[in-house]
Amino acid sequence: MSLYVFVSLYVFVSLSLCMSLSLCMFLCLCMSRVFVFLCIDYQVMELKGNIRVFCRVRPFMDGDAKTGDKPSDMACLTSGDRPMVQICQQAAAGGRKRDLVTNEYMFDEVFMHDTTQEGIFKEIEPLLQSVMDGFRLCIFAYGQTGSGKTHTMQGSTERGCDDEQRGVVPRALETIMHIRQAMRKTGWEVSLEVSAMEIYNEVIRDLLTDSDDTSKKGLDISADRTGEVVVRGLTVLEVQDEQAIYEVLESSAKRRQTASTCHNAVSSRSHSVLQLKVMMKHRKNKETRRGVLNLIDLAGSEKVTSQHDATQFREAQNINKSLSSLLGVIQALASKSKHVPFRDSKLTHLLSSSLNGDGKALMFANLSPRMGHVSETINTLRFAESVNKVQLGTGKIKDKDAA
Repeated sequence: MSLYVFVSLYVFVSLSLCMSLSLCMFLCLCMSRVFVFLCIDYQVMELKGNIRVFCRVRPFMDGDAKTGDKPSDMACLTSGDRPMVQICQQAAAGGRKRDLVTNEYMFDEVFMHDTTQEGIFKEIEPLLQSVMDGFRLCIFAYGQTGSGKTHTMQGSTERGCDDEQRGVVPRALETIMHIRQAMRKTGWEVSLEVSAMEIYNEVIRDLLTDSDDTSKKGLDISADRTGEVVVRGLTVLEVQDEQAIYEVLESSAKRRQTASTCHNAVSSRSHSVLQLKVMMKHRKNKETRRGVLNLIDLAGSEKVTSQHDATQFREAQNINKSLSSLLGVIQALASKSKHVPFRDSKLTHLLSSSLNGDGKALMFANLSPRMGHVSETINTLRFAESVNKVQLGTGKIKDKDAA
């Protein structure tokens, strides 16, 4: 407040020389209100470091009805200025069968089954500018198997940028391309480098190469000279246009591990990570920036049962273990623990730069509408609620020299 006092006194003395005392005091009072408003606004910006959480409920499909299941009692309500998911479940053991317990969870946004891919992306699009401003941004999708994570993140890309069902990943990359074009007109040189990987059974695989060495041995995670986590030996491609983007997406999708399970006809059996690095330099003033965008489609959590074969059993174990490690990291961050167990899994180690206080993050909590999945849905909502409480800070701009 010392600066405020100094400025106020200076203005007061200056104005008093040419105005009446009452008018001078009135103007100073107005200035004080503006100053307080700016201070409050700055504090609000500081608080925006919390991980934002968007919930999305997928539609109840014909395949769901064929299992004999029915839609769950789930609704979107509003509490104050925040949307809320309300879901009912049967009372715990000992209660009457007809007794229901109502659970409520508040988030930043809630999208019900009729929300389009375009509608989802419109809420995310403003965040992408932060990447071009030199920040690190991480967007990831979490939820049980068959809850619609891959549809949200990847969607359909058969018709390229004309496909209305394309997801967050292709739309985000297209938007970055458009921002780059605008920046070039104002004197910026902008280069885009993309890489794609999956974490399958705790092994990191390059999704842009068919090399046997990387698929069997996996790639190593290490820190660069600035302390940022990187994957050594990963294929990095510079992209110039939208066609190159869709070639990368098609190539990585073909190599990702999927399988038909009792929960999902095409189940992702790995965590998929697409990373875009943006290097920027202004031709005249030589200012440099470096932004990083991580787009992550997590494998779905699922209960291990006798219906899994040996391969699926091992996959499910590793998926659940890494997601449990992610939960441990989130709990440690939420409680502001001195030790955060980022190295408990390849997934959390890879995410450490994005969740370690100097970036921005958004999580999709994907929900199944089925009554038979209510227990898993509530687990997802509880996890999402924990994530929403994590405060990362205000973010730090990364310049090119810190690459």
